[in-house]
Amino acid sequence: MEKKESLQKVFFLLLASILMGYGVTVYSLVADDCSEKSISGMLAFIGVFTVLDLIVVVLLLFSYSKDKKKHDEKIEQIVRDVNLQNLEETEKRIFEAKMDFLTKVSQGIRFSLSTIMGFNDLILAKKNLEHEIFENASKIHDSGVTLIGFVNDILDFSKIKHGEFELVPVDYEISNLINNIISSNAAAAESKLIKFNLNIDANLPSHLIGDELRVKQIFDNILSNAFKYTRSGAVEWSIGFERNANDIWLISKVKDSGIGMKKEDIDKFFSKYNQFNSSVEGLGLGLSITKEIVEMMDGTIAIESEYGKGTVFTVKIKQQLQNETPISEKTVNKLKDFGSQISKEERNIKPVYNPMPYAHILIVDDMPLNLEVAQGLMRPYGMLIDTAPSGKIAIAKIMNQSTKYSAIFMDHMMPGMDGVEAVRKIRELDSDYAKKIPIIALTANALAGSEKMFLENGFSDFLSKPMDIMRLDAVLKKWVRDKSKEK
Repeated sequence: MEKKESLQKVFFLLLASILMGYGVTVYSLVADDCSEKSISGMLAFIGVFTVLDLIVVVLLLFSYSKDKKKHDEKIEQIVRDVNLQNLEETEKRIFEAKMDFLTKVSQGIRFSLSTIMGFNDLILAKKNLEHEIFENASKIHDSGVTLIGFVNDILDFSKIKHGEFELVPVDYEISNLINNIISSNAAAAESKLIKFNLNIDANLPSHLIGDELRVKQIFDNILSNAFKYTRSGAVEWSIGFERNANDIWLISKVKDSGIGMKKEDIDKFFSKYNQFNSSVEGLGLGLSITKEIVEMMDGTIAIESEYGKGTVFTVKIKQQLQNETPISEKTVNKLKDFGSQISKEERNIKPVYNPMPYAHILIVDDMPLNLEVAQGLMRPYGMLIDTAPSGKIAIAKIMNQSTKYSAIFMDHMMPGMDGVEAVRKIRELDSDYAKKIPIIALTANALAGSEKMFLENGFSDFLSKPMDIMRLDAVLKKWVRDKSKEK
């Protein structure tokens, strides 16, 4: 605006100077003798003066045009920046709304599943079950696990899409990882009468550093896909490694005798929601997510397939070496035996219940069914168990100095006062007991990063609903068991 007013003043001065020049010239013509020579001189002066004025005007117009262009570009850039900022803010709000929706949906599904699978696990935990009851309960459990997998796939897909997916490296034992993967897939092999052949390199390092949960997810997804598309024959899983200094490249190869793929299907196999055989259950997200996670680990995934004969998936992912001691042939033989010889009933792994009659725990949940399930799962340990239906009542029990709990299992989502607020108030109580007592979060919020959030807010550990009995056993042994009182 200031530049425009300055230009207007300049043009006004130019116009005034031109008029003054013509005025002076005309006056001179009238005042003098108006000879031919004088007139010619005056006309020449007028011409030169006019040309100079025009040149100045042109230069000013050019300068104004150039400045106006820069000014317009600056305005356009500001508008673009504002629009981009608004777009980023809008996308952020949309993502937050999506994640909030997905969190609530996953919590709702997991809440129902935790009740169903919890009571079902109580049935499976009983000894000497009738075969028919065991079979039916196992099918309920397997269906629940499948549904949880679908929920997790949706959450992972949304996280990856918005750049919120993170790997969480931990120190893990490779033989335990392989054992869990075999256990997860052996039931599928048994139900379809498919051979599950294992080739495990006995020189695999015993301990690695990496995201164990996501490594298992990768191998599970590839194996479950092989079993889905194989009607007869065998699925063969080979796992080995290559070493480069402290980098360990795990190499997993899954070969099946399934339906195979056409060349045109291989290229689109990892596309989101793709499922080239609609008769097979699933959302089509699992392998797309698998590819993303593999690439996050600087790895590769390759497919070789012949239509009608089978497919080979080769995955290579980078982990860090923690302990180079090999797992040994003895361990490999035990893993192979587990996959080929143990019956389905024996594969229904139960923890070794170490009695803890000295322990006194508190379970906090606003849902009576959840309290009943948690009590049932912990009853085999022989602990004294109290319950509280709200955070406020839990705080009152902690303030009661006559009761000293070994640990608290606190539900996250409760009306009035949620678990996070209840834990904060407990930690603020003026006693070492309240500040140090182990508090384990119980939650249906399975989003990545949830555990970190709980640990940062005063919780000691984290259990996802529905509770896995082996994970529960590990938590109890870590936070509650006192071996000195078992002597």
